[in-house]
Formats: sequence, C-alpha cells, structure tokens
Amino acid sequence: MVSRMAISSVVEMYNPELVALCKAPSIPAVTRPASLDIVASYVAPAVEERIARDLGLDHEEAAELFHDLKRFLWLASVANSDLVPTKIIDAAWHIFIQTDEYRAFCDDILGANVEHSELDGASLGSDVSKTLACIDRFLRSGSSENWAYH
Repeated sequence: MVSRMAISSVVEMYNPELVALCKAPSIPAVTRPASLDIVASYVAPAVEERIARDLGLDHEEAAELFHDLKRFLWLASVANSDLVPTKIIDAAWHIFIQTDEYRAFCDDILGANVEHSELDGASLGSDVSKTLACIDRFLRSGSSENWAYH
C-alpha cells in the first residue's frame, strides 16, 4: 500500500481532477509531478531482466509489467490517497525497490519517493476501491491483465 502525507498546490494545478477524486489526508507533497509520458519513457533494462528472472516471465511480459508498475507509481505519487497495487504489480515493486534505479526513478522522474508499506487488512477494501477509481479515471487506456485484482 502507498502511504503519502499531503500533496502540494503544484499537484492540484497539475491535475485537479485527480486531486478531487482521490483526496484524503495522508499524502506527502510532490513538488514537480512528472507527466505520465515521461514516466512511461523511463527505461531500466536491468530491472526488467530481474523482474523476468525473479517472477519467471518472458521479456515481453516483464517489460509490460515494469511499464504498469511505473504507471502505478506515478498514480501513487500524485494521488492524495492510499493506493493498493495488484499482487503482480506489488511483486514487481518489491524487486524494483531493492535497486539503485528505484531511488533515481523516484527522485529524478517522479519528484518524490513513493514509500511501500505492507497492506492493512482493516482498510484494504476501501483502499482497493479508491485505487480502482483512480485507475479507471486516469489509467484506463492500455490497461493490461497486470491491473486485475484477483
């Protein structure tokens, strides 16, 4: 689950619809949110290779999963809410977060560190509902099976 404190007015100007949809009092300030296109263009072949190896995926599946992970992290960096990744996106996140590339991605691309925390069973249902609403509103095009909550 992504836990954040409060977003900055920059994010509100950047995407007021996202702020209105996902507003909750637990997100850190994002000083310069990246566009989704910039996030999608970030490449880290070593991370994709590790995702493929550790999760038993072929190169195309790993590339698609890494793409979806980057999109989830972008959404988490600008959403003012606790968001819950799917199991497969979370598994890729666990791999990515252990790399030097993760800190660089957060600092240089997202403009904020996206903290990973373990899921809280008590709020899981409502957090998944918030996540689905944000995904539907802002990431609906090009969604893959990696976004399915099974």
